Amino acid sequence: MNSSSPAKPPAKWLTRKRIICFLLIIGATVYSLLQPQLEEWTGLDLPDFTQREVTTSDAPRPPVTTDGVGNEKATFQLTAVDRSTDRSPAGLLYNKSGRETRVDHVMRHARDDPNRDHAHGVFDGNTQAEVLAVLDDAFQLIQDNSPAVQREPADEDGRVAYTIEMPSRIGFVGGKAGAKQRNPPTRRLKLVLAGKQVITAYPTWPQR
Repeated sequence: MNSSSPAKPPAKWLTRKRIICFLLIIGATVYSLLQPQLEEWTGLDLPDFTQREVTTSDAPRPPVTTDGVGNEKATFQLTAVDRSTDRSPAGLLYNKSGRETRVDHVMRHARDDPNRDHAHGVFDGNTQAEVLAVLDDAFQLIQDNSPAVQREPADEDGRVAYTIEMPSRIGFVGGKAGAKQRNPPTRRLKLVLAGKQVITAYPTWPQR
């Protein structure tokens, strides 16, 4: 007499593990929606479940120096021509002999002197590279015969003063006079050259 094996009970679809998974998914969804409010109420920086590991392609790129119109260019760096002269990437020359080098002279305009009686131009850039890169951009406009450049006649020493309207803001009006005007911004640069030798440079105003 043939005996048949007992029939297996039907598998339960809603198992304990699946119930736990569903509860976790629902809890995570509710947490993600309420996370900003929870952080505001508790004052805590709560973990973000939506964060993912950053891969090499996702990692933020280091800052890129541009030429003022969005084109990338090499990071600014001076190159020694000889013991007394440095050259910028655009070809400007900086004498580095004496008690105050030309770079030091230009960088005097990188910080405001609120006690100075007369107004003076102050660069926005905080570093030497940022400030001197502005001069390189201006020199390129001079080389290109840009209409943004005003050239004054050379003086008896052969020095030429240029006033250049830069594409964007480069600094502000400092000193006591600037403070009275709430330090208005400027994008205008005064650059004095003897050939390619930098004599002085500073933000100026008013705008054209």
